[in-house]
Amino acid sequence: MKPSKKIKIHFLKMISRIADVLHLSKKYISDTHQRCLIISTTGIGDTLWGTPAIRALKEKIPGVHLSVLTNVNGEEILRQNPFIGRILVFRKEISNILSLLKELRRAHFDTVIVFHATDRIIWLMAHLTGAGRIIGSRRHSKEMDFIITHAVEIHHNTHAIYARHLLIKELGVKSDLNKIEMFLADNDRGRTEGFLEQAGINKNSFIIGLQPGAAKWYKRWPEENFIKLGKRLSDIRDEVKIIITGDSKEKELAQRIAEKTGGISLAGRLSLREISAVIGRCGIFITNDTGPMHIAAALGTPTVALFSATSRENIEPYRSISTFAAISKPKPCEKCISKACTDPVCMEQISVEEVYEAVKKKIFLNLRS
Repeated sequence: MKPSKKIKIHFLKMISRIADVLHLSKKYISDTHQRCLIISTTGIGDTLWGTPAIRALKEKIPGVHLSVLTNVNGEEILRQNPFIGRILVFRKEISNILSLLKELRRAHFDTVIVFHATDRIIWLMAHLTGAGRIIGSRRHSKEMDFIITHAVEIHHNTHAIYARHLLIKELGVKSDLNKIEMFLADNDRGRTEGFLEQAGINKNSFIIGLQPGAAKWYKRWPEENFIKLGKRLSDIRDEVKIIITGDSKEKELAQRIAEKTGGISLAGRLSLREISAVIGRCGIFITNDTGPMHIAAALGTPTVALFSATSRENIEPYRSISTFAAISKPKPCEKCISKACTDPVCMEQISVEEVYEAVKKKIFLNLRS
């Protein structure tokens, strides 16, 4: 461990002890778990992977009030979720942390369950809520084990969906739910429909979505392959419209593909919820292993996902979803283990023809069903 990390951990431990001495971390204890805070300040996929456990908690503990502490993207993903009473947003800013801590202490949580905390300060905030029960996995505690009151052993190869079920089991909740969920409101869809109409896409259009970007280069199928695929898919059936999704960092990539396929780039032009509504509107969605892939799975959009550098084990629970299909190839090298690979030759193993045939099959199956 780097000396700077050791110093930070020691500093946070000292603050927690001072808070205990000054009775600033008063413990609220309840055997009925009436006020529960879930912490999930992570990526889109990890956030969605917590939704089956959230549903299970709400359905199996009568009267429980569930709050979630998440990040900006997490708030958009979890908004409108009927099993969540309140969403609090963490930003790594002193003013936000102080005001948020006041709100957390006022809520008198008796239980905190840490699904995933991206910063050590969040663990300290969990302690300062005053909750008498803090549930977490030492494997994912960022060396903040001293905060956890109820530690859960989670094996390294346990999928995040099932890991969260192991955490809520500490409250006596047993569940085998694995369907991730995202809930869109009518106004989300309404804003999106208006935007699509202005772009020349009407309600009769068959939308094919392409997600060529990914946060990590080693997860990306080659740009030229998306272009070749897009050109072929334009003639797959009547009134086809190609859209390219992505965030603001992927605008140039999406625009190049749009120009060469006759498609429309939405990258950086819509909010996360609006992009999600577009994904929900797609007749088929072709994507790398990235956040929009998980959104498509949560919304039930027919999806073809492309894998090589990352393992198909990441989407193990999705195999039971009829709308989801994955094309996966073995890794020919080990560069991506360091997450430093910028030349994803492994993804080149997936041919345009193979993806095209998978898309045709998926479209045909969904037209029949």
